Formats: sequence, C-alpha cells, structure tokens
Amino acid sequence: MAKAPRLLWALIDKDIQVVIQGEITGCGIAATAALAGLSYAEAKKKASNLGVYAADTPPLSETKYVIQLLGGCGISASPKEAPFES
Repeated sequence: MAKAPRLLWALIDKDIQVVIQGEITGCGIAATAALAGLSYAEAKKKASNLGVYAADTPPLSETKYVIQLLGGCGISASPKEAPFES
C-alpha cells in the first residue's frame, strides 16, 4: 500500500469549509483558503501580501503561485506538478 502524502494525513478528521471564489480567476485563492481554514478575503489578503493577485497574468491558478500562497499559509506542497485527468 502506497504511503499517503503528508497533506492528506493533515486533512484526516479535519472539517473543511466550502470557500466560494470571489473572482473568476480566484480558484487558487479559494482552494488555499479551504485547506488553510481561512475565508476567501483572508486568503486574498495573504496573497496580496505575497505580491500575488487574482487578476495577474498568468493567473494565480498556475501551480507556482498556488504553492507560494500555500507556503504563506504554512502549508507545504511539492514544487513538482502531477498531471491528472478528469
């Protein structure tokens, strides 16, 4: 059996609240907010303090910006991208 990633273990038995993104390109902020237990506004402020904005081009949803925001919220993430299919 494969070992689960640390983030997965950190989320076991944790209530995760739904966070609605406030901008069309704010999915990275909303996802980070949900994982960090923050409101969208709180996560957006953290992103702003890091110099990252939802309206940026390229958009905040790019992996490097989400990893930066996660780190700013005390959540470590691998810098390696893992492709997925939906």
